[in-house]
Amino acid sequence: MATFLLLAALIVMLRFNPYFGPVSPYVNKASNWLMNVPNLAAQRAIIIGVGLGIVATALKVILGIERGYMGKG
Repeated sequence: MATFLLLAALIVMLRFNPYFGPVSPYVNKASNWLMNVPNLAAQRAIIIGVGLGIVATALKVILGIERGYMGKG
C-alpha cells in the first residue's frame, strides 16, 4: 500500500513540477484522475464524518447528555 501511495505522489509531483514541464500526456491524465477520483472520494468521506460528528454532538447537547458547555463535568 505504501508503494501505491509513493507512486501516486510521484505522478502528482511530476505533473505540477515547473522544471520538467509537461512530461507526457499519460502523466497528465493519471494525475488528473488521481486528483479527481480517489482524492475527491477521501474529501467527501471526511466532510461526511465531520457532519455526522456535529449532528451527534448537537443531539447530545440538546438531550442533556453532554453538559460540558455549562461548566459541569
